[in-house]
Amino acid sequence: MLSLDDFYEQCNDDDDGFINLSRYDLASLLGSAKETIIRLLSEFKAEKLIATQGQSIAILNPQGLRHISQMYS
Repeated sequence: MLSLDDFYEQCNDDDDGFINLSRYDLASLLGSAKETIIRLLSEFKAEKLIATQGQSIAILNPQGLRHISQMYS
């Protein structure tokens, strides 16, 4: 998620701060099932790590996401 956020910041001209990917595309990119991505995004949203608006995802707490990623590396 953090890598995608960096990518979108570099490539987006309007700089709206959102990752604009469908859940299906995100699952394909990560090599996971769409249902798993939906569940994970719901957990992140409940923990106030991200916010969603339709297909758009905003990173609210990058440090929290980094902490989670380091737990599994």
